[in-house]
Amino acid sequence: MDQILINIFNNTNLSNNFKNGIFNVLNKYQDKMYGYISVGDAYLIATSLAELEKDLINIKLDQKTIDAFVYASIKYYCDKEKDNIIVWKEMYERLFKDTLLNTINRVQILNIENPKTELVKYLKEAAVLTAELLDLMSLEKPYLVLKKYREIMNLCLYQGLDPSLLKNEEELKNRLEKKYSYYSKMRNPFEYRKIISQRKITLEDNFKADNFICFETPDCESYVIQYVMHLLMKEYYKKTGYFLRPLTRDIFLYYLKDITIVAYLYDDVPKMSLKSGRLYYNWDDPHFWAEVYNPKMDYIISDNFNYFIDDIDNPHIFKVVPLNFEKTFYKGLGKKVIFTPEKDIDEALFKFLNHTNDIKLLEQLELNSPESNNLMTSNNLFYFKDPTKIDMLEVENLEEHHYFNLIKSKINEASRKKTIAYITAYSKKHPKKVEKTFQKKFTKNFTPEIRLPYKDN
Repeated sequence: MDQILINIFNNTNLSNNFKNGIFNVLNKYQDKMYGYISVGDAYLIATSLAELEKDLINIKLDQKTIDAFVYASIKYYCDKEKDNIIVWKEMYERLFKDTLLNTINRVQILNIENPKTELVKYLKEAAVLTAELLDLMSLEKPYLVLKKYREIMNLCLYQGLDPSLLKNEEELKNRLEKKYSYYSKMRNPFEYRKIISQRKITLEDNFKADNFICFETPDCESYVIQYVMHLLMKEYYKKTGYFLRPLTRDIFLYYLKDITIVAYLYDDVPKMSLKSGRLYYNWDDPHFWAEVYNPKMDYIISDNFNYFIDDIDNPHIFKVVPLNFEKTFYKGLGKKVIFTPEKDIDEALFKFLNHTNDIKLLEQLELNSPESNNLMTSNNLFYFKDPTKIDMLEVENLEEHHYFNLIKSKINEASRKKTIAYITAYSKKHPKKVEKTFQKKFTKNFTPEIRLPYKDN
Protein backbone atom coordinates (compact mmCIF):
# COMPACT_ATOMS: atom_id res chain seq x y z
CA MET A 1 0.00 0.00 0.00
CA ASP A 2 1.20 3.51 -0.78
CA GLN A 3 2.95 5.11 2.21
CA ILE A 4 0.84 8.28 1.85
CA LEU A 5 -2.34 6.21 2.34
CA ILE A 6 -0.78 4.38 5.29
CA ASN A 7 0.00 7.72 6.92
CA ILE A 8 -3.54 9.01 6.34
CA PHE A 9 -5.11 5.96 7.99
CA ASN A 10 -2.57 5.94 10.85
CA ASN A 11 -3.29 9.60 11.60
CA THR A 12 -7.04 9.03 12.05
CA ASN A 13 -8.80 8.53 15.38
CA LEU A 14 -9.78 4.99 14.41
CA SER A 15 -8.93 2.24 16.91
CA ASN A 16 -5.97 -0.01 16.22
CA ASN A 17 -8.37 -2.85 15.43
CA PHE A 18 -10.04 -0.82 12.68
CA LYS A 19 -6.71 0.44 11.33
CA ASN A 20 -5.48 -3.14 11.22
CA GLY A 21 -8.72 -4.06 9.46
CA ILE A 22 -8.03 -1.49 6.73
CA PHE A 23 -4.48 -2.73 6.19
CA ASN A 24 -5.50 -6.40 6.31
CA VAL A 25 -8.21 -5.93 3.71
CA LEU A 26 -6.44 -3.55 1.33
CA ASN A 27 -3.10 -5.38 1.42
CA LYS A 28 -4.82 -8.66 0.63
CA TYR A 29 -7.73 -7.67 -1.59
CA GLN A 30 -7.13 -4.25 -3.15
CA ASP A 31 -7.82 -4.28 -6.86
CA LYS A 32 -4.66 -2.68 -8.31
CA MET A 33 -6.25 -2.01 -11.70
CA TYR A 34 -9.75 -0.78 -10.88
CA GLY A 35 -9.58 -0.14 -7.13
CA TYR A 36 -7.18 2.80 -7.23
CA ILE A 37 -7.43 4.81 -4.02
CA SER A 38 -6.75 8.53 -4.19
CA VAL A 39 -5.99 10.77 -1.22
CA GLY A 40 -9.59 11.99 -1.33
CA ASP A 41 -10.86 8.39 -1.36
CA ALA A 42 -8.68 7.58 1.67
CA TYR A 43 -10.25 10.39 3.70
CA LEU A 44 -13.76 9.27 2.65
CA ILE A 45 -12.93 5.69 3.70
CA ALA A 46 -11.64 6.91 7.05
CA THR A 47 -14.79 9.00 7.61
CA SER A 48 -17.17 6.14 6.77
CA LEU A 49 -15.26 3.72 9.01
CA ALA A 50 -15.31 6.25 11.85
CA GLU A 51 -19.14 6.26 11.62
CA LEU A 52 -19.18 2.46 11.56
CA GLU A 53 -16.89 2.24 14.59
CA LYS A 54 -19.18 4.57 16.54
CA ASP A 55 -22.01 2.07 16.02
CA LEU A 56 -19.77 -0.80 17.15
CA ILE A 57 -17.90 1.07 19.91
CA ASN A 58 -19.32 -1.02 22.78
CA ILE A 59 -18.97 -4.36 21.03
CA LYS A 60 -16.08 -6.76 21.41
CA LEU A 61 -15.35 -8.54 18.14
CA ASP A 62 -12.38 -10.57 16.99
CA GLN A 63 -10.10 -9.17 14.29
CA LYS A 64 -11.44 -11.38 11.51
CA THR A 65 -14.98 -10.12 12.13
CA ILE A 66 -13.74 -6.51 12.18
CA ASP A 67 -11.94 -7.19 8.89
CA ALA A 68 -15.26 -8.37 7.44
CA PHE A 69 -17.00 -5.18 8.64
CA VAL A 70 -14.23 -3.09 7.06
CA TYR A 71 -14.47 -5.04 3.82
CA ALA A 72 -18.23 -4.45 3.65
CA SER A 73 -17.55 -0.71 3.87
CA ILE A 74 -14.75 -0.50 1.27
CA LYS A 75 -15.58 -3.41 -1.06
CA TYR A 76 -15.71 -1.03 -4.02
CA TYR A 77 -11.89 -0.96 -3.97
CA CYS A 78 -11.41 -4.72 -3.59
CA ASP A 79 -11.09 -7.72 -5.86
CA LYS A 80 -14.27 -9.64 -6.57
CA GLU A 81 -12.24 -12.82 -6.87
CA LYS A 82 -8.76 -13.76 -5.72
CA ASP A 83 -7.02 -17.12 -6.00
CA ASN A 84 -10.30 -18.74 -7.13
CA ILE A 85 -12.09 -17.46 -4.03
CA ILE A 86 -15.18 -15.26 -4.38
CA VAL A 87 -13.99 -12.67 -1.92
CA TRP A 88 -17.23 -10.76 -1.29
CA LYS A 89 -19.16 -13.94 -0.52
CA GLU A 90 -16.44 -15.23 1.81
CA MET A 91 -16.22 -11.94 3.70
CA TYR A 92 -19.96 -11.39 4.04
CA GLU A 93 -20.55 -15.00 5.06
CA ARG A 94 -17.99 -14.55 7.82
CA LEU A 95 -19.62 -11.27 8.86
CA PHE A 96 -23.14 -12.68 9.16
CA LYS A 97 -22.18 -16.02 10.71
CA ASP A 98 -20.08 -14.17 13.30
CA THR A 99 -22.87 -11.79 14.21
CA LEU A 100 -26.30 -13.31 13.44
CA LEU A 101 -25.47 -16.89 14.40
CA ASN A 102 -22.99 -16.21 17.21
CA THR A 103 -25.14 -15.85 20.33
CA ILE A 104 -22.83 -13.49 22.23
CA ASN A 105 -22.24 -11.20 19.24
CA ARG A 106 -25.91 -11.24 18.26
CA VAL A 107 -26.90 -10.01 21.72
CA GLN A 108 -24.31 -7.25 21.40
CA ILE A 109 -25.76 -6.22 18.03
CA LEU A 110 -29.28 -6.22 19.48
CA ASN A 111 -28.12 -3.87 22.25
CA ILE A 112 -26.93 -1.20 19.82
CA GLU A 113 -29.16 1.86 20.24
CA ASN A 114 -30.09 3.96 17.21
CA PRO A 115 -27.37 2.80 14.78
CA LYS A 116 -26.39 5.42 12.20
CA THR A 117 -24.79 3.33 9.44
CA GLU A 118 -27.00 1.44 7.01
CA LEU A 119 -24.96 -1.75 7.40
CA VAL A 120 -25.53 -1.91 11.16
CA LYS A 121 -29.20 -0.91 10.79
CA TYR A 122 -29.69 -3.83 8.41
CA LEU A 123 -27.70 -6.15 10.64
CA LYS A 124 -29.78 -5.23 13.69
CA GLU A 125 -33.07 -5.84 11.83
CA ALA A 126 -31.78 -9.22 10.70
CA ALA A 127 -30.53 -10.00 14.23
CA VAL A 128 -33.99 -9.33 15.71
CA LEU A 129 -35.64 -11.78 13.31
CA THR A 130 -32.83 -14.33 13.68
CA ALA A 131 -33.15 -14.26 17.48
CA GLU A 132 -36.90 -14.86 17.18
CA LEU A 133 -36.30 -17.64 14.65
CA LEU A 134 -33.83 -19.45 16.92
CA ASP A 135 -36.14 -19.05 19.92
CA LEU A 136 -38.98 -20.69 17.96
CA MET A 137 -36.64 -23.51 16.96
CA SER A 138 -35.70 -24.13 20.59
CA LEU A 139 -39.38 -24.06 21.60
CA GLU A 140 -40.10 -26.68 18.91
CA LYS A 141 -42.62 -24.57 17.01
CA PRO A 142 -41.70 -25.53 13.43
CA TYR A 143 -44.69 -23.96 11.69
CA LEU A 144 -43.95 -20.59 13.29
CA VAL A 145 -40.28 -21.07 12.36
CA LEU A 146 -41.29 -21.15 8.69
CA LYS A 147 -43.35 -17.98 9.04
CA LYS A 148 -40.45 -16.20 10.76
CA TYR A 149 -38.08 -17.40 8.04
CA ARG A 150 -40.51 -15.89 5.52
CA GLU A 151 -40.15 -12.54 7.31
CA ILE A 152 -36.36 -12.75 6.96
CA MET A 153 -36.69 -13.43 3.24
CA ASN A 154 -38.96 -10.42 2.90
CA LEU A 155 -36.47 -8.26 4.81
CA CYS A 156 -33.86 -9.30 2.24
CA LEU A 157 -36.20 -8.54 -0.67
CA TYR A 158 -36.54 -4.97 0.63
CA GLN A 159 -32.76 -4.90 1.20
CA GLY A 160 -33.12 -4.20 4.89
CA LEU A 161 -35.46 -1.24 4.52
CA ASP A 162 -38.94 -0.95 6.00
CA PRO A 163 -41.62 -1.39 3.25
CA SER A 164 -43.43 1.66 4.68
CA LEU A 165 -40.63 3.80 3.21
CA LEU A 166 -42.16 3.22 -0.22
CA LYS A 167 -44.81 5.76 0.75
CA ASN A 168 -42.24 8.39 1.74
CA GLU A 169 -40.26 9.46 -1.32
CA GLU A 170 -37.93 11.86 0.47
CA GLU A 171 -37.02 9.49 3.30
CA LEU A 172 -36.60 6.57 0.87
CA LYS A 173 -34.22 8.62 -1.29
CA ASN A 174 -32.26 9.67 1.78
CA ARG A 175 -31.86 6.08 3.02
CA LEU A 176 -30.88 4.77 -0.42
CA GLU A 177 -28.22 7.46 -0.82
CA LYS A 178 -26.73 6.45 2.52
CA LYS A 179 -26.95 2.75 1.74
CA TYR A 180 -25.45 2.71 -1.76
CA SER A 181 -22.28 4.20 -3.22
CA TYR A 182 -22.34 7.34 -5.34
CA TYR A 183 -21.91 5.22 -8.47
CA SER A 184 -24.81 2.84 -7.79
CA LYS A 185 -28.08 3.16 -9.72
CA MET A 186 -29.82 1.83 -6.60
CA ARG A 187 -29.62 5.31 -5.08
CA ASN A 188 -32.58 6.11 -7.33
CA PRO A 189 -35.97 5.25 -5.72
CA PHE A 190 -37.33 4.33 -9.17
CA GLU A 191 -34.67 1.63 -9.61
CA TYR A 192 -35.23 0.38 -6.06
CA ARG A 193 -38.99 0.07 -6.61
CA LYS A 194 -38.39 -1.73 -9.91
CA ILE A 195 -36.20 -4.36 -8.23
CA ILE A 196 -38.71 -4.85 -5.42
CA SER A 197 -41.68 -5.22 -7.77
CA GLN A 198 -39.83 -7.70 -10.00
CA ARG A 199 -39.24 -10.09 -7.07
CA LYS A 200 -36.78 -11.89 -9.32
CA ILE A 201 -35.61 -15.22 -7.95
CA THR A 202 -32.62 -17.38 -8.84
CA LEU A 203 -33.11 -20.15 -11.37
CA GLU A 204 -32.46 -23.82 -10.67
CA ASP A 205 -31.35 -26.66 -12.93
CA ASN A 206 -33.20 -29.46 -11.14
CA PHE A 207 -36.04 -28.95 -8.69
CA LYS A 208 -35.29 -30.02 -5.12
CA ALA A 209 -37.20 -28.96 -2.04
CA ASP A 210 -34.09 -27.65 -0.28
CA ASN A 211 -32.37 -25.95 -3.24
CA PHE A 212 -30.99 -22.51 -2.45
CA ILE A 213 -33.47 -20.19 -4.16
CA CYS A 214 -33.43 -16.54 -3.20
CA PHE A 215 -34.61 -13.09 -4.16
CA GLU A 216 -32.04 -11.53 -6.49
CA THR A 217 -30.99 -8.12 -5.21
CA PRO A 218 -28.07 -5.87 -6.19
CA ASP A 219 -26.65 -5.71 -2.66
CA CYS A 220 -24.30 -8.38 -1.32
CA GLU A 221 -25.81 -8.18 2.16
CA SER A 222 -29.26 -9.42 1.06
CA TYR A 223 -27.88 -12.29 -0.97
CA VAL A 224 -25.55 -13.59 1.74
CA ILE A 225 -28.07 -13.22 4.58
CA GLN A 226 -30.43 -15.37 2.52
CA TYR A 227 -27.61 -17.85 1.91
CA VAL A 228 -26.60 -18.09 5.58
CA MET A 229 -30.22 -18.45 6.71
CA HIS A 230 -30.81 -21.09 4.03
CA LEU A 231 -27.94 -23.19 5.41
CA LEU A 232 -29.49 -22.93 8.87
CA MET A 233 -32.96 -23.87 7.59
CA LYS A 234 -31.59 -26.74 5.50
CA GLU A 235 -30.21 -28.36 8.64
CA TYR A 236 -33.54 -27.71 10.36
CA TYR A 237 -35.34 -29.39 7.45
CA LYS A 238 -33.23 -32.53 7.88
CA LYS A 239 -34.20 -32.71 11.56
CA THR A 240 -37.87 -31.76 11.36
CA GLY A 241 -39.17 -32.09 7.80
CA TYR A 242 -40.27 -28.42 7.86
CA PHE A 243 -38.99 -26.06 5.18
CA LEU A 244 -39.93 -23.03 3.09
CA ARG A 245 -38.77 -21.94 -0.34
CA PRO A 246 -39.95 -19.71 -3.19
CA LEU A 247 -41.16 -21.47 -6.32
CA THR A 248 -41.85 -18.39 -8.44
CA ARG A 249 -42.05 -14.66 -7.73
CA ASP A 250 -45.69 -15.18 -6.66
CA ILE A 251 -45.68 -18.65 -5.08
CA PHE A 252 -44.02 -20.08 -1.96
CA LEU A 253 -43.90 -23.72 -0.94
CA TYR A 254 -44.30 -24.55 2.75
CA TYR A 255 -43.24 -28.11 3.63
CA LEU A 256 -44.83 -29.50 6.80
CA LYS A 257 -43.52 -33.08 6.68
CA ASP A 258 -46.10 -34.88 4.50
CA ILE A 259 -48.16 -31.74 3.86
CA THR A 260 -47.14 -29.22 1.22
CA ILE A 261 -48.76 -25.79 1.15
CA VAL A 262 -48.66 -23.86 -2.11
CA ALA A 263 -49.10 -20.26 -0.95
CA TYR A 264 -49.87 -17.66 -3.61
CA LEU A 265 -49.44 -13.91 -3.14
CA TYR A 266 -52.23 -12.60 -5.38
CA ASP A 267 -55.73 -13.87 -6.02
CA ASP A 268 -55.32 -14.01 -9.80
CA VAL A 269 -52.27 -16.30 -9.60
CA PRO A 270 -54.26 -19.60 -9.58
CA LYS A 271 -56.18 -18.49 -12.70
CA MET A 272 -59.40 -19.61 -11.05
CA SER A 273 -62.07 -20.69 -13.53
CA LEU A 274 -65.61 -22.03 -13.52
CA LYS A 275 -65.84 -25.31 -15.42
CA SER A 276 -69.03 -26.74 -16.84
CA GLY A 277 -68.32 -29.79 -18.97
CA ARG A 278 -65.70 -28.66 -21.49
CA LEU A 279 -66.55 -24.98 -21.03
CA TYR A 280 -64.31 -22.73 -18.93
CA TYR A 281 -65.03 -19.22 -17.66
CA ASN A 282 -62.05 -17.37 -16.18
CA TRP A 283 -61.55 -13.88 -14.75
CA ASP A 284 -61.08 -12.39 -18.20
CA ASP A 285 -64.47 -13.63 -19.41
CA PRO A 286 -67.55 -11.52 -18.60
CA HIS A 287 -69.42 -14.82 -18.15
CA PHE A 288 -67.36 -15.62 -15.02
CA TRP A 289 -68.55 -12.49 -13.22
CA ALA A 290 -72.09 -12.89 -14.53
CA GLU A 291 -72.24 -16.38 -13.03
CA VAL A 292 -70.72 -15.65 -9.62
CA TYR A 293 -72.99 -12.62 -9.18
CA ASN A 294 -76.05 -14.54 -10.35
CA PRO A 295 -78.59 -14.21 -7.48
CA LYS A 296 -79.62 -17.82 -8.10
CA MET A 297 -76.08 -19.03 -7.57
CA ASP A 298 -75.47 -21.15 -4.50
CA TYR A 299 -72.08 -22.31 -3.31
CA ILE A 300 -72.09 -25.97 -2.41
CA ILE A 301 -69.05 -28.14 -1.60
CA SER A 302 -69.23 -31.47 -3.35
CA ASP A 303 -66.86 -33.99 -4.91
CA ASN A 304 -68.48 -33.30 -8.27
CA PHE A 305 -69.16 -29.58 -8.26
CA ASN A 306 -68.74 -26.41 -6.24
CA TYR A 307 -70.99 -23.76 -7.75
CA PHE A 308 -74.57 -24.70 -8.58
CA ILE A 309 -77.32 -22.53 -10.05
CA ASP A 310 -80.62 -23.69 -8.60
CA ASP A 311 -82.79 -23.56 -11.68
CA ILE A 312 -85.02 -26.64 -12.06
CA ASP A 313 -85.77 -26.00 -15.71
CA ASN A 314 -82.21 -25.22 -16.75
CA PRO A 315 -79.71 -26.16 -14.03
CA HIS A 316 -76.11 -25.10 -14.41
CA ILE A 317 -73.40 -26.90 -12.47
CA PHE A 318 -69.89 -25.46 -12.20
CA LYS A 319 -66.73 -26.78 -10.66
CA VAL A 320 -64.10 -24.32 -9.40
CA VAL A 321 -60.80 -25.10 -11.10
CA PRO A 322 -57.42 -23.37 -10.54
CA LEU A 323 -55.96 -23.82 -14.03
CA ASN A 324 -52.41 -22.83 -13.04
CA PHE A 325 -52.38 -25.50 -10.33
CA GLU A 326 -53.62 -28.29 -12.58
CA LYS A 327 -50.10 -28.85 -13.91
CA THR A 328 -48.34 -32.18 -13.36
CA PHE A 329 -45.67 -30.50 -11.23
CA TYR A 330 -48.11 -29.74 -8.39
CA LYS A 331 -49.43 -33.30 -8.38
CA GLY A 332 -45.85 -34.46 -7.82
CA LEU A 333 -45.51 -32.49 -4.57
CA GLY A 334 -47.18 -35.25 -2.58
CA LYS A 335 -50.55 -36.70 -1.64
CA LYS A 336 -51.46 -33.79 0.66
CA VAL A 337 -51.08 -30.52 -1.23
CA ILE A 338 -53.00 -27.41 -0.13
CA PHE A 339 -53.36 -24.27 -2.26
CA THR A 340 -54.13 -21.03 -0.43
CA PRO A 341 -53.58 -17.27 -0.42
CA GLU A 342 -50.45 -16.73 1.69
CA LYS A 343 -52.12 -14.16 3.94
CA ASP A 344 -54.79 -16.73 4.85
CA ILE A 345 -52.48 -19.72 5.29
CA ASP A 346 -53.54 -20.27 8.93
CA GLU A 347 -57.22 -20.44 8.03
CA ALA A 348 -56.62 -22.83 5.13
CA LEU A 349 -54.44 -25.15 7.20
CA PHE A 350 -56.95 -25.09 10.07
CA LYS A 351 -59.81 -26.02 7.74
CA PHE A 352 -57.79 -28.73 6.03
CA LEU A 353 -56.72 -30.38 9.30
CA ASN A 354 -60.28 -30.24 10.60
CA HIS A 355 -61.52 -31.86 7.40
CA THR A 356 -58.92 -34.64 7.67
CA ASN A 357 -59.58 -34.89 11.40
CA ASP A 358 -55.86 -34.49 12.15
CA ILE A 359 -56.46 -33.17 15.66
CA LYS A 360 -52.97 -34.13 16.83
CA LEU A 361 -51.24 -31.92 14.26
CA LEU A 362 -53.81 -29.18 14.81
CA GLU A 363 -52.87 -29.12 18.50
CA GLN A 364 -49.17 -29.42 17.78
CA LEU A 365 -49.24 -26.38 15.48
CA GLU A 366 -51.43 -24.54 18.00
CA LEU A 367 -53.86 -23.48 15.31
CA ASN A 368 -57.03 -22.07 16.80
CA SER A 369 -60.23 -21.38 14.96
CA PRO A 370 -59.42 -18.34 12.81
CA GLU A 371 -61.19 -15.10 13.62
CA SER A 372 -61.90 -14.45 9.94
CA ASN A 373 -63.73 -16.73 7.57
CA ASN A 374 -62.36 -15.40 4.32
CA LEU A 375 -61.85 -18.62 2.42
CA MET A 376 -64.00 -20.88 0.31
CA THR A 377 -62.67 -24.24 -0.79
CA SER A 378 -62.67 -26.67 -3.65
CA ASN A 379 -62.54 -30.25 -2.35
CA ASN A 380 -60.74 -28.99 0.79
CA LEU A 381 -57.48 -28.62 -1.15
CA PHE A 382 -57.78 -25.40 -3.14
CA TYR A 383 -58.73 -22.45 -0.92
CA PHE A 384 -59.77 -19.10 -2.36
CA LYS A 385 -61.58 -15.92 -1.46
CA ASP A 386 -65.21 -15.47 -2.40
CA PRO A 387 -64.98 -13.68 -5.79
CA THR A 388 -68.19 -11.75 -5.10
CA LYS A 389 -66.37 -9.98 -2.23
CA ILE A 390 -64.37 -8.20 -4.84
CA ASP A 391 -62.90 -5.57 -2.51
CA MET A 392 -61.10 -8.35 -0.63
CA LEU A 393 -59.44 -9.68 -3.77
CA GLU A 394 -55.87 -8.57 -4.41
CA VAL A 395 -54.11 -8.40 -7.76
CA GLU A 396 -50.83 -6.74 -8.57
CA ASN A 397 -51.88 -5.16 -11.88
CA LEU A 398 -55.54 -4.16 -12.06
CA GLU A 399 -55.34 -3.22 -15.72
CA GLU A 400 -54.68 -6.84 -16.68
CA HIS A 401 -58.22 -7.90 -15.71
CA HIS A 402 -60.74 -5.72 -17.50
CA TYR A 403 -64.01 -6.99 -15.98
CA PHE A 404 -62.57 -7.39 -12.50
CA ASN A 405 -61.27 -3.81 -12.69
CA LEU A 406 -64.56 -2.57 -14.14
CA ILE A 407 -66.52 -3.86 -11.14
CA LYS A 408 -63.97 -3.01 -8.46
CA SER A 409 -63.55 0.57 -9.69
CA LYS A 410 -67.17 1.43 -8.85
CA ILE A 411 -67.11 3.25 -5.54
CA ASN A 412 -70.78 2.87 -4.58
CA GLU A 413 -73.11 -0.10 -4.47
CA ALA A 414 -75.59 1.29 -7.00
CA SER A 415 -72.93 1.82 -9.66
CA ARG A 416 -71.49 -1.62 -9.01
CA LYS A 417 -74.87 -3.34 -9.33
CA LYS A 418 -75.57 -1.48 -12.57
CA THR A 419 -72.18 -2.54 -13.98
CA ILE A 420 -72.76 -6.18 -13.02
CA ALA A 421 -76.19 -6.05 -14.69
CA TYR A 422 -74.65 -4.84 -17.96
CA ILE A 423 -71.90 -7.48 -17.79
CA THR A 424 -74.57 -10.13 -17.23
CA ALA A 425 -76.66 -8.91 -20.15
CA TYR A 426 -73.59 -8.78 -22.37
CA SER A 427 -72.53 -12.33 -21.45
CA LYS A 428 -76.01 -13.68 -22.28
CA LYS A 429 -75.97 -11.90 -25.62
CA HIS A 430 -72.48 -13.25 -26.38
CA PRO A 431 -72.38 -16.80 -25.00
CA LYS A 432 -68.95 -18.40 -24.90
CA LYS A 433 -68.61 -21.56 -26.97
CA VAL A 434 -66.43 -24.56 -26.30
CA GLU A 435 -63.28 -24.30 -28.38
CA LYS A 436 -62.35 -27.21 -30.57
CA THR A 437 -58.98 -28.84 -30.04
CA PHE A 438 -57.35 -27.26 -33.08
CA GLN A 439 -58.74 -23.86 -32.09
CA LYS A 440 -57.20 -24.14 -28.63
CA LYS A 441 -53.88 -24.97 -30.17
CA PHE A 442 -53.71 -22.39 -32.93
CA THR A 443 -56.13 -19.59 -32.02
CA LYS A 444 -57.00 -17.41 -29.09
CA ASN A 445 -60.61 -16.93 -28.09
CA PHE A 446 -61.18 -13.18 -27.98
CA THR A 447 -64.00 -11.41 -26.22
CA PRO A 448 -64.14 -7.63 -26.82
CA GLU A 449 -64.17 -5.33 -23.83
CA ILE A 450 -67.53 -4.11 -22.65
CA ARG A 451 -68.18 -0.40 -23.06
CA LEU A 452 -70.80 0.64 -20.55
CA PRO A 453 -73.68 2.65 -22.04
CA TYR A 454 -73.61 5.09 -19.15
CA LYS A 455 -71.18 7.32 -17.27
CA ASP A 456 -70.78 7.46 -13.53
CA ASN A 457 -67.98 7.65 -10.98
